Amino acid sequence: VERVDHRAPSLDCEEPPLVGRGAELAVLHEAWEACRVGEGQVVGVVGAPGLGKTRIIDEFRSSIGRDVILGRGEPVRAVVPYLAIRNVLRAALGIPMEADGRRAADALRAWVRAEAPQLERWVAVLGIPIDADLSGVDGRDALDAEAQRELLRSTVCAALEVAILPRTLIILEDVHWFDDASRGLLAGLMVAARRSGWLLVVSSRDRDSIDRPEGSESWWKLVVLEPIDPSAARRLVVAAAGDRALRNDDIDAISERAAGNPLFLRELAARSSPTDGAPLPENVERLLAARLDEIPAAQRKRLREAAVLGQNAELALLAEISGDPTVPSGHGLIVVDLAQEIGRAHV
Repeated sequence: VERVDHRAPSLDCEEPPLVGRGAELAVLHEAWEACRVGEGQVVGVVGAPGLGKTRIIDEFRSSIGRDVILGRGEPVRAVVPYLAIRNVLRAALGIPMEADGRRAADALRAWVRAEAPQLERWVAVLGIPIDADLSGVDGRDALDAEAQRELLRSTVCAALEVAILPRTLIILEDVHWFDDASRGLLAGLMVAARRSGWLLVVSSRDRDSIDRPEGSESWWKLVVLEPIDPSAARRLVVAAAGDRALRNDDIDAISERAAGNPLFLRELAARSSPTDGAPLPENVERLLAARLDEIPAAQRKRLREAAVLGQNAELALLAEISGDPTVPSGHGLIVVDLAQEIGRAHV
């Protein structure tokens, strides 16, 4: 299985330590230990923006040293059916991410013949979420929309259970931004994770985006991230400040303003000094807007153009839109990953 990981390394100094999340990390490690002995598990991680959903999942993943199969929701693409789950399916079945519909169809047929001949009669249905051009295959056009959805759920899960080995970590991030069709597959994927011995970690801003399958009490766990406590907040402020000396009054003011939001705490500690006369930003959005203002004008223009394309933008397409042929080389291009609320600069 091809592992999918689009995260870029941070340009900033070393990340501050993860503080105040010991109990939440323990839930993930417990689930992983169960997965290692063949008991599939599902963990939902829920929290408001800035509370550290991505950070705690990254910390867990780094600690177990495993690659990951990754799917991610994006707000600007939430209207495209099955787009959020497409990367997972293509990675698992060995279909190149960049393959067009015809190439994807050829690769899908080859995989089914070699690995899952029992699914050959449903290859056209499996091609729908993969975006494979199988419109001429008998069987697909004969199914009405509701029949396709029902059959598709079982066919996708059957294919993934063949393709993905036990003790595999699968992460689905930001399911609150999943398109409706991808979200409709979640319950089936959770049950498949249990049967197949995977650890499936699902993150969302709200609980309503993650439905718990019936009878899953023993293998389905929910981690709800709350603001960190004042003691942890102070430790995070000191760590995030790095070599900058903050007075106790500074630490107290930052801790109070951030109200236990780890992202806000880190960014305020790294970039603000309450006693220098400048007012602290009122919220995370204003702080990140101020960071955008610090980016040189030419790069800020590229960022606005890239934002139209979504969280992950093809450099060649960005070059075409911007009219700047130097973009594909990455020269001078800065992308700020605001969609993940991590407040870090990436190239």
